[in-house]
Amino acid sequence: MKIYQGSNQIVIRPNLLSGRKFLDFGGGFYATSDFSQAASWAVTKTSRIKSGRPTVNVYELDDFALANLKVLKFDEPNKEWLEFVVANRKGLISFLGNGQNQKLWL
Repeated sequence: MKIYQGSNQIVIRPNLLSGRKFLDFGGGFYATSDFSQAASWAVTKTSRIKSGRPTVNVYELDDFALANLKVLKFDEPNKEWLEFVVANRKGLISFLGNGQNQKLWL
């Protein structure tokens, strides 16, 4: 599975524990399966911080490895999706990345 991340710089090794906590999907490393969305975000981020160059980082995720992660997946913006977003914005959900409790939300 190929994913894309829009940035103002090349990111070789993503830090899953970085980022601001109270975003829609909590703190972490945001990526998408949509190249156009990542490209748009790269331009937006570079413009906001007035530094770097719009960059779309590309990563290949191993489908077998993904099968061993706890994944919360939303196929559409439904009620559960909205409740999850609101809880993150309020800081009610935390990301634990100690190896045993890593979570990936798609």
